[in-house]
Amino acid sequence: MKAARFYGPGKPLKVEDVTIPKVGCNDVLIKVKACGVCYSDVHKLHGSVILEHTPITLGHEISGEIAEIGTDVKGFRKGDRVAVCCMVPCGHCQLCLTGRENICARGEVTIGMQLDGGLAEYTLAPAGNVFKIPDTISFEEAAILTDALATPYHAIRLLCIKPGDWVVIYGMGGLGMCAVQVANVNGGRVIGVDLFDQKLKMAKELGAEYTINATKENPVRRTIELTKGGADIAMEFIGLAKTVQQAIKSVKRSGKVMLVGIGKGVFNVDWQDILFKQLSLFGCYGVVRADFPKLIELVSTGRINLKRLITHIVPLTEANKAIEILDKKIGDPIRVVVKPEEQIK
Repeated sequence: MKAARFYGPGKPLKVEDVTIPKVGCNDVLIKVKACGVCYSDVHKLHGSVILEHTPITLGHEISGEIAEIGTDVKGFRKGDRVAVCCMVPCGHCQLCLTGRENICARGEVTIGMQLDGGLAEYTLAPAGNVFKIPDTISFEEAAILTDALATPYHAIRLLCIKPGDWVVIYGMGGLGMCAVQVANVNGGRVIGVDLFDQKLKMAKELGAEYTINATKENPVRRTIELTKGGADIAMEFIGLAKTVQQAIKSVKRSGKVMLVGIGKGVFNVDWQDILFKQLSLFGCYGVVRADFPKLIELVSTGRINLKRLITHIVPLTEANKAIEILDKKIGDPIRVVVKPEEQIK
């Protein structure tokens, strides 16, 4: 089969022939129909996210059809349409048993990072990480659901947004656009912040009440004006020190700040911004399997629109092009999806 293999930072992916994975007793083999490209994949090629073992097949936003089933697997059959949760927890540590399997004490094991991923014609996944999807969800939507939606959904669930809460969201990429919709579904009044008017226009279409172009207005000052004192919640999806600092300054006393964007290094915070305003500062990484039934319901019933976010579809043989589109922002990408070449019409 063909797979897009990662050999290390600064090196292009190699689309090459590899052996189809052997199915273990608790695994399912999936014929990949779609695999989303995440900005974390760009980080891997640039070396800001380090993978210890290479070569490896990238791709952690996966959907497809079950091609083969392990001997101990129940509840699935060949041909089932499925989405895959990429994070593989131990299932036994205290963190896993208390609903925090995304930060499993064993350490991270993720399909597309520590295990071969979905930028391939076939991929392997534990049966417990596989979820059936209805015909009303396309494979492209199902792929995006597994991370671009699942990550902000989990973060927002931790924040416990109440109807009427002001939520300012920094970064209108794929995850930020999903956060707009999930916050809106939970009754939040959303302010979207970005540098590009086209993205802000889409954010409004998807439910943002107000938008702020940070090249034209001070997002902190404008958020405080719109909310008459500061947002209840700020979410940062970019991973930059500057936007983290802005998010912290955007919330009112007793506000909450959620960091989701992957960054590197350190950021400086005014001690008094945290202490005297009695803020709660959270981090959230990855996804949990327990969220997937609700995610599938939200998309299948039309409460979350993922079709609008898919701006590019690229064949597997051009996997490097998919990375480049996202990295260099070619054609205003929101979410890029890779599909095996024979599936491209």
